[in-house]
Amino acid sequence: MFLIVVAAYPAKRKSLKFEIAMMADGVDDAATERGFRTQGWSDCHLALTSYKASDGPGVSVSSADFDKRDDAARYFELKLRGADEVIEQGDETDRNGERVGRRAVLLTKPDHREVMWTNAGIVRSFSSSELSVVLEFEKQYGPRFSRR
Repeated sequence: MFLIVVAAYPAKRKSLKFEIAMMADGVDDAATERGFRTQGWSDCHLALTSYKASDGPGVSVSSADFDKRDDAARYFELKLRGADEVIEQGDETDRNGERVGRRAVLLTKPDHREVMWTNAGIVRSFSSSELSVVLEFEKQYGPRFSRR
């Protein structure tokens, strides 16, 4: 009797490519009710962009630009408290190792993974149903902050 064992390895996912599917503006009503206002707006305005991925689920990006660094930090904390689970959090540093903000990885719904950062007055988040997709998007596109 012969026993043949074949090792099965999962197919390695190709490098993902992302393409803009939709751009829009939105308002975070809950944050607006708590007094948050983004730069140039009378409410907590969000810039929203949806990307489709070459393989797997797409990614949603939201960006809020506050006048003050403290407002961005408070909004970040509000979003952390609203998460179902905080998987990871810590400081975000620039290329010189200087602290420029914070970063967190969140479970925001049973099927949603999110990476969120602050930098100066900006709060940006990437979300998808698969954490690996969010992390690949982050590796390719974020966090890129140009202000302040």
